[in-house]
Amino acid sequence: MRLAKRKHSRSIRLSLTPMIDIVFLLIIFFMTLPQLTTALEHPLELPIVQQIKSSRPEEQMTINVDQLGHFYIGDRKFSLALITDTIADRSRQLNLDISEIRILVRADGRVPTSVVNELIDSLNRQGVKQVQISSRSQR
Repeated sequence: MRLAKRKHSRSIRLSLTPMIDIVFLLIIFFMTLPQLTTALEHPLELPIVQQIKSSRPEEQMTINVDQLGHFYIGDRKFSLALITDTIADRSRQLNLDISEIRILVRADGRVPTSVVNELIDSLNRQGVKQVQISSRSQR
């Protein structure tokens, strides 16, 4: 008995375009990966964060900056010029050099950083050397 051969032959066509796309993506990935890892390995001497601790709590002042950029010491509102005068007065009252006064800056997260930078620049020009910016850790 003779079996009939099929005359319909299907040719299977493989599209190489998706495979070529994947190969190019892998090439780009492996070319950029070494650049990212070397950037993280660059030797830097990072600063050490220290808590402001004082044997005398009166040596520390806290300056609060609200979202509108207003400065407060305690519940009193101050201008930038008055803050530096107040710190100078406090150092004279405590019989300390102004560089020994510790300042904690607590700024609202919505305040522009230029306001905080202006405050810190003003404190540095006044001679204050110990300034810490308060933040909260993200959980």
